Amino acid sequence: MKKLLLLLVLLFTLSFVTTVEVDAKRRNRRTEETQEIADPLIIDETITVTEEGGKFKVGFAKIVFKEEFIDEDDLPITFRVQIYAENGEVFIEFTPDVDSFDRPVKIKTNGFEGFIYDVATGENIYVEVPKQQFKVKHFSRYCWAL
Repeated sequence: MKKLLLLLVLLFTLSFVTTVEVDAKRRNRRTEETQEIADPLIIDETITVTEEGGKFKVGFAKIVFKEEFIDEDDLPITFRVQIYAENGEVFIEFTPDVDSFDRPVKIKTNGFEGFIYDVATGENIYVEVPKQQFKVKHFSRYCWAL
């Protein structure tokens, strides 16, 4: 019984050391890659939505507009879509703001790991955005949970 217990404690200790070592290597790699990237990595695109709605890929985000998502008199409408970080959090921002939609707009991502510009610190940072989906009833700025 003592041998089995000793073996289990040894295996647990080794797995913990291996996990810490892998995490340290990941942090070091990210630090090295951060120093190599000079240009700000802000995703900045313009999309135009017509009465048919549509699906748009902006960076790692997919934006889905249903038909009749907004009053027909306001269409077509052009949005500037930016994806960036601020204080370590990743945001998607739409300009112009729209106070309300007739049908929700879906914003989703299958996840993202990589660098993006942090406007607060003035440097590219490594982020891990999990798979997420929002159904929004208006446009302004939304934050992905990290």
